[in-house]
Amino acid sequence: MKVMQESRVNKYRRVLLLFCGAILTVTGLGSHAFYLSITDIEFFQQEKLVGVTIKVFTDDLENIVESLGAEPLLLGAVDEHPDADRYLARYVDQVVTWKLNGQPVTMNWLGKEVENDVTLIYLEASGINALGEVEVSHRLFLDELETQENIVHLHCGTALVSKRLNRLAAVGRLACE
Repeated sequence: MKVMQESRVNKYRRVLLLFCGAILTVTGLGSHAFYLSITDIEFFQQEKLVGVTIKVFTDDLENIVESLGAEPLLLGAVDEHPDADRYLARYVDQVVTWKLNGQPVTMNWLGKEVENDVTLIYLEASGINALGEVEVSHRLFLDELETQENIVHLHCGTALVSKRLNRLAAVGRLACE
């Protein structure tokens, strides 16, 4: 499982560099004018697991989790709070819920990476024999940021199924056809 996790991390590092470059080009170095998360969902049939990567702006993540009572997280810094992962895992678990094939599923926290202004959060659910439909209630930042958009991608082999979630529609269903 460690090898699968490392290969996913390397794949998403390439995507992260492209994502960061696009974001920094559009928004400038110090702030951003829009609020966005991108969630990628992949089914690994041989390992019988669903892997999830959530990409968010680090400053938004820190500000919101700290506003809910966490101590300063200092994500990615040398003096990052030792319980940062615990605070983040609890927040994500509260605002993002999952159903796979119609059944509620708890995603397990794998960890996070901080690169530039973006944090990648890694989750997985194991023991999944097949993946038909994914239902996600994705309320990440929706209570705090009025214009937050949460884009969800389900990778279906070479195809991609996507949903845009926001305050008006925070729940989405995605299926590979």
